[in-house]
Amino acid sequence: YKRILNKNLFKEGMSYLTFSNIVALALKIGDLDWAERFIRTHSADLLDEDREGSMALNLARLAYSRKNYSAALTLLQKADFRNLLNHLVAKSLLIKVYYEAGEHETLDYQLTAMKAFLYRHKVMGWHKQAFLNLLRYTTLLLKRPSMSKLLVQQTLTKIKTTENFWEKEWLIRQFEK
Repeated sequence: YKRILNKNLFKEGMSYLTFSNIVALALKIGDLDWAERFIRTHSADLLDEDREGSMALNLARLAYSRKNYSAALTLLQKADFRNLLNHLVAKSLLIKVYYEAGEHETLDYQLTAMKAFLYRHKVMGWHKQAFLNLLRYTTLLLKRPSMSKLLVQQTLTKIKTTENFWEKEWLIRQFEK
């Protein structure tokens, strides 16, 4: 992506999916400063209707990566997610923030609300199951302190072998802590 960007091959604009994928990869490899420069520089390449939501979502992901949970929450609250996938990605980020910030009561509410949202929106293809898997295992994560070591290991094995799963790596890390 860096080479493509350097060659200015996105002259015709950039989809919000490409934009988010570039940010996600930069965050995954830990290149947070580059990700921030990219967001601020290339948000202008997005369509007007995608710009605000995509920029807020990706700045929130960056803030989360920097463990600045309050900034991530503020950015997510300000954003208008007209796109269903961005909306769901934002909800999954909220789940991670609430868990890591120790806001378990708020997280429990968020899990219930997101599950209802997923069942109300019928046309979502494989994404629906991926997000339902996230909800199911995050619910179990909240019960982790009272789980036996054997049950934790069995749950980890199930997570690792489950296909079509949003935030699988994050849940594995949380269960292994």
